[in-house]
Amino acid sequence: IIDIEDNFFDLGGNSILTIRLRTLIEKNFNIQDLSISNFFKYPTIKTFSNYLLEKDNIMINNPINDISYNKKDFS
Repeated sequence: IIDIEDNFFDLGGNSILTIRLRTLIEKNFNIQDLSISNFFKYPTIKTFSNYLLEKDNIMINNPINDISYNKKDFS
């Protein structure tokens, strides 16, 4: 089980997976121009989502359960 306070990189995340994750976030939430460096600065779901909310004052309408992805995206 992954918690919103678990560190992406402690769970095995790396720069290649960060690029894939950025693509999925941009696609599913219609957010553009996410900087890769911010994934390193805000490595948990909690800190990254707070960053996005503060940065752009965006409202995420998609519940996290509605995001579709293929397991191969993270292989």
